[in-house]
Amino acid sequence: MRNATALINVLIKGMQEISKTEDPVEINQIIRNILSEMFLSDYVSFFIVNKEKNTLYEIGDKTIEISMNNPTGLLGVSYLTKKPGLYNHVKSEKYFQESIDNPENFKIRSQLVYPIVENDNILAIVRLSRSIKNSLSYTKKDLDLLESLSPYLIKLVSILLNTKKGGIEYEESEIVDLINEAVEEKEENSNGDSKDILMFLANTIHDIRTPANNLSGFLELMEEHLDNKKLISLLSGAKESAEYINTLVDGILEHLQSKNETENTKISEIITSKYLSDISNLFTANMTEKGIDYIVSIDPNIPKGIRIFDIKLKRILINLIGNAYKFTPPGKSIKFEVTFDKRMKRMKFTIEDEGIGIPEDKQQEIFEAFKQADEDTKIHYGGTGLGLAISSKYVKDLGGRLELKSQVDRGSIFYFDIPIEIANYEPIYPKFTNINKNILLYTNNADDPNIYYISKFLQESGIPDNKITISDKIATNTTHLICFEHKLNDEIVSLSKEKEIKLLIFEEKLLSVSSKEKFKDFTIISKNSYYYDTLYSFVSSRKKPKVLIIDDNKVNIKLLEFMLEGIYCDPTYETDAENAIKMMYNALKKGEPYDIVFIDQNMPKIIGSKLLKYYRELESKHTHIKPIYSVSITGDITLTEEEKNLYNSFVKKPFKIMDIKKIFSEYENY
Repeated sequence: MRNATALINVLIKGMQEISKTEDPVEINQIIRNILSEMFLSDYVSFFIVNKEKNTLYEIGDKTIEISMNNPTGLLGVSYLTKKPGLYNHVKSEKYFQESIDNPENFKIRSQLVYPIVENDNILAIVRLSRSIKNSLSYTKKDLDLLESLSPYLIKLVSILLNTKKGGIEYEESEIVDLINEAVEEKEENSNGDSKDILMFLANTIHDIRTPANNLSGFLELMEEHLDNKKLISLLSGAKESAEYINTLVDGILEHLQSKNETENTKISEIITSKYLSDISNLFTANMTEKGIDYIVSIDPNIPKGIRIFDIKLKRILINLIGNAYKFTPPGKSIKFEVTFDKRMKRMKFTIEDEGIGIPEDKQQEIFEAFKQADEDTKIHYGGTGLGLAISSKYVKDLGGRLELKSQVDRGSIFYFDIPIEIANYEPIYPKFTNINKNILLYTNNADDPNIYYISKFLQESGIPDNKITISDKIATNTTHLICFEHKLNDEIVSLSKEKEIKLLIFEEKLLSVSSKEKFKDFTIISKNSYYYDTLYSFVSSRKKPKVLIIDDNKVNIKLLEFMLEGIYCDPTYETDAENAIKMMYNALKKGEPYDIVFIDQNMPKIIGSKLLKYYRELESKHTHIKPIYSVSITGDITLTEEEKNLYNSFVKKPFKIMDIKKIFSEYENY
């Protein structure tokens, strides 16, 4: 990025040139020149969105048009998510597609893709590229500057679409203020020795990225060939770890290259239960392997959606839980607890362990970089002593203070609370409306800490204490049976079917039950994992809709899966249309059909409407089963009237969360 004065001059000169012409081709070229000079980019594209045709097009001597009916590549990701992408090793990116992201076959190294959005509507996309000869990397400063320029870019789109006449209005003083606020002068380059060290580190870290990307790819391939739900869940945790490594590597690379903190410091909106579940379950396998009792307790009244600096919070929690794991011996316990103060709008995070503890005179010192409690700790447990220093700084950045209580040989408690911005006030687990249930925790070990936390969760979710029983005998009025593995046998399974008792199995050793074929259709939760979501669904009388996404484009699938995370449903997906029809038919034969299906029209082998028509014919023979609620995710532009009649609803790309939520509201009344 250039200095503030140069940027101001480039932008003012460009605005003056635009004001002198009404030729859209010339205006587009001026816009590209402005962006090229401001962001030191070798290649620039300025795509306009055509909502009617669902395409991106660029005005020029020869107009370029790209269909977004089936978005692919990094451009497609940005179009669907309406989020920017910063790629400093672009060709190693998972979703990079040469024909979309580099159709001219330029020798590019890095790319920045930025959607121009107004009122949740995507108007255009800016794509900046740097060649392999350009040693600069795009940074967060570039993203910030583009965001500052958004009001001008929106006006420029209006001019190109002929909806705004008479050129662009601007004040030079306004441009000066805008640029000065968005850009800070860069420091002089370091001396030669520092440069060599930074280059060595950058190259080494970059080399880590390739095997990390490969790991992600192998895990994804494995996931596609598994049908065991528990194994898929564990694999999901491994994928999360691989993706987290990539996030860290990107952050380190960017930091080394720009020599400033370039971590994404923007607030992100997250689905609270999914976010905390993903972090908690990263440690499930290791805790089990080491023989540690790991308890995860999440307040059911936490808001369903919050806005927070998610990467920083994730690093804090992974550091603290990781430290607890490192310093806690086998046979002891670790508890990760999250609570919510509704009045103060603050979340409190507590990580408590029964580890080696920290001497009182060392408890402040360990928050300093490269410090550990003593040399013996470093020898036995390893580590750099950076984790707590980083965590303490990040907690402070988030508006809290990392605190510690500890006793030698008794363990440690690290805790902090931070303010949150609430995006969705509904609690992650609303109170049960039907409490006419008799829940039995069937066990010989009433002292198991999981018993206490399951009971606590159920009570906090609205189940009265007198409706929850802990016993080694099954009462005749039991409606919901939570059977711990040591009590599980064929008689229990038969009894639950005979008496129509809902059965949930508590697996006391990872995969010991869920890996067995005969239990594959049962609801199972595992020790040492976050299981509240499954527990809540088990007790709830409200049926969780089974959702199937059928699309050969994995970018579409990932986006829909993300949007469905905050909605009460059980989603799965299939990229092959022939496999999808088999899945739907098998579910129909079992009497457990899918409730909602999202179908893309433009698939190989079988188009979406033909697939749906075939299923409707099969479905018509099962008159006692409620017809599937079908949604076209291609919109209705390309469909004939006959095809439209097969569907209950339509959504257009790029998807909007409000449109997806509306589908579920319509389904409730279907």
